[in-house]
Amino acid sequence: MSETVQKTSDSIQYAAQIGRLDFLSAALAVLGILIGLIAIIAFIHFRGVAKKEAKEVSRKVAKKAAEKAANKYIQENLLDILTANAHLFIGGVNDRDADEIASAQENEELS
Repeated sequence: MSETVQKTSDSIQYAAQIGRLDFLSAALAVLGILIGLIAIIAFIHFRGVAKKEAKEVSRKVAKKAAEKAANKYIQENLLDILTANAHLFIGGVNDRDADEIASAQENEELS
């Protein structure tokens, strides 16, 4: 066992004497820096990809949820909606009703 330790020690001393140990240290340092830079670039890239995918998925989920909520609201309040607007179906729309409908839509768009 001590013979192996002696050979390893001799190899390191020999490499240090001829300058190979300095080259190896520098090469490992450069390799470490390159790996670090690649890791940072990969993190930034995949973070952008993840944000893009999250936006697409959230948009789809929100659309489905909004459609479901709107359908539920209409189903629950259909009779009230039809009753409130029955005069539109029976007698047509006069100018006053048209103005009220337009102003109500404008108020909804602003809020």
